[in-house]
Amino acid sequence: MRLSPIVALTALSSVASAEAVLYKVNATGWSRATFESDAPLESIVGITTKVDGVIKVDREKPAGATAKIEIDVAGFNTGNSMRDGHLRSKDWLDADAHPKITFELAEITGLDALVPEKYVKANAEGKLTIRGVTRKVTVPVRVGLFTYSEKLKKLMPYVSSDVLRVSTRFDIRLSDYGVKIPEMLGLKVSEVVKVRVDATAVRDTGVKPKE
Repeated sequence: MRLSPIVALTALSSVASAEAVLYKVNATGWSRATFESDAPLESIVGITTKVDGVIKVDREKPAGATAKIEIDVAGFNTGNSMRDGHLRSKDWLDADAHPKITFELAEITGLDALVPEKYVKANAEGKLTIRGVTRKVTVPVRVGLFTYSEKLKKLMPYVSSDVLRVSTRFDIRLSDYGVKIPEMLGLKVSEVVKVRVDATAVRDTGVKPKE
């Protein structure tokens, strides 16, 4: 039995939609990682756009997604160059020995499918590595898939394929990752730090994105 061109294209489309697709997060300024320490005597906010990584996901079966996100430690800017230097030192994040903060995804839960142009909430389970210390974590995520269209082209003229947006907010304890706050700084640095990551990933087409 021969299939008509329309039926054949429909069949191919359904097969393609059931495959995992590779998206890349590039340190082009589209993504951002932020930390906030809110202590009694001082509030510190550090920001970096040096976020890289890959996400591979089947939009119809996202539970099996894989991902690795990397944040450049030396890229954090707190608005004070001396403080930035301390942040990168051995006593804090030790950027020379451990230049990257990484998150490796193990599983997505609470998410049945990705619907284009609609944000959905889920939980991401995986391994978070800071300062060479790796811990299993579960963090809330907000995921949005935006397929390439004339509308997207007008809003984001620097991309030429589908866009996946992933954001998360969670807390970490510095001591869990080997950071010991000196007693004299106890009122200026918080033991619990709020973390936020907003990642923009573009479907891989083999073309280097514009900055």
